[in-house]
Amino acid sequence: MNGGYAGFQNGHAGFILQDLANEAFASNLMIKIVVPDVDRWWEVVSRKPLEQTYPGFRIKPPTDFPWGREIHFVDLAGVCWHVGAQ
Repeated sequence: MNGGYAGFQNGHAGFILQDLANEAFASNLMIKIVVPDVDRWWEVVSRKPLEQTYPGFRIKPPTDFPWGREIHFVDLAGVCWHVGAQ
């Protein structure tokens, strides 16, 4: 993290997180990242020490749901992210 911002990039997908906690906003927000291969994305991301580096960050491995295979993670502000294929 640098100056209240942390960036993440994997292939062509990237995003920036800001150190700004707004519980009401975060608890009502869900973001989906579309990737070509959920399992490959997991292979790369699961090697990173994200939960150790960012206490409070939570991530779950790929799971099959009725709507498709997804990875879910919750960032430090409490926002739920879904990673899945189209």
